[in-house]
Amino acid sequence: MMKLKILNMERFLDVVNGCEGAVYQIGPDGSRTDIRRAYRLQDGLRAQYRQNRGELPITLVIPNGRDYMRVVCYYAGDC
Repeated sequence: MMKLKILNMERFLDVVNGCEGAVYQIGPDGSRTDIRRAYRLQDGLRAQYRQNRGELPITLVIPNGRDYMRVVCYYAGDC
């Protein structure tokens, strides 16, 4: 599990949509929702991002090791 603060939403979503496997967002109740290529859910994330004035705290679980490293590399390069 990783907790991130997204500052570049479009690049983040590009990375997520390029993943091979699921990218789960963890909800406040512990539920998992796959956000990879889930464009309606991504529109909701964009709205939250705008409401938070250009940042979005998010908790993710990424089972695929390669996908996990993609997101980590994005995050390390974007901060």
